[in-house]
Amino acid sequence: MNIVFVGSGNVASHLAKVFAAEGHHVAQIWSRDIRHACEAASAVGASATDRLDGIDLHADIYIIAVPDDRIGEVSGLMPEVEGVVLHTSGSVAMDTLKQDRCGVIWFPHTFIKGAEMKYDNLNCCYEGSSAEVVEKIEMLLEGSVAKSYKIDSEQRRWAHLASVVTNNFSHALNTLGERIMEQHGLDFAMLWPIIMETAERVKTPRLEERQTGPAARHDEKTLAAHKQMLSDNKEALKVYEVMSDLIQKFQKSSGSR
Repeated sequence: MNIVFVGSGNVASHLAKVFAAEGHHVAQIWSRDIRHACEAASAVGASATDRLDGIDLHADIYIIAVPDDRIGEVSGLMPEVEGVVLHTSGSVAMDTLKQDRCGVIWFPHTFIKGAEMKYDNLNCCYEGSSAEVVEKIEMLLEGSVAKSYKIDSEQRRWAHLASVVTNNFSHALNTLGERIMEQHGLDFAMLWPIIMETAERVKTPRLEERQTGPAARHDEKTLAAHKQMLSDNKEALKVYEVMSDLIQKFQKSSGSR
């Protein structure tokens, strides 16, 4: 399939490589900054443009990979094209696109421009405006992703929220742990094994039944000691209290089942 990327950032740069590796032809990459377009295009042998009215009109798939608040604007400025127009956002509704034949491909993964990334475990959530569009998307994804999920815009919004909680929030908590260790002359690498063990645990069902730690066992003495240790760091203390309360609520809920 011939693909045009409208955008040249984190997501576009990686997805262009993903689809090119599977044998699709990335024909063109657009960016407002021609330097960025050229950089992304050179990695997959595509042409580059900084003019929306200069994009190839005859591709099979157009993938809009721009910031969420610009999807509608960019879509509306695109000329009429022959192919299916997709965006890649987890939180933007499909009907934000200004084309009749449209859809969404959203990957619950972290894409960092310029960083090496393994593509053999990609999951993708997708949606199409018609059976024809869905078929095109499935042809695009076949062989390129480990697993795909056909869901609607409302389901995708909730999946995106859950991905923020599990990915961004857990990363922030790890950052807080790193700072605590460094502030007290400790090597954060000491905690890497337990972090990796916790990550592996998510593959098992009923996570609340596998919760450990002082809050889960209602160890009030340890909880009080930890809060005292964090008394000079109000933000960290608030996080500790909120998370401990959440753990205990999950434990109570689990016990009532």
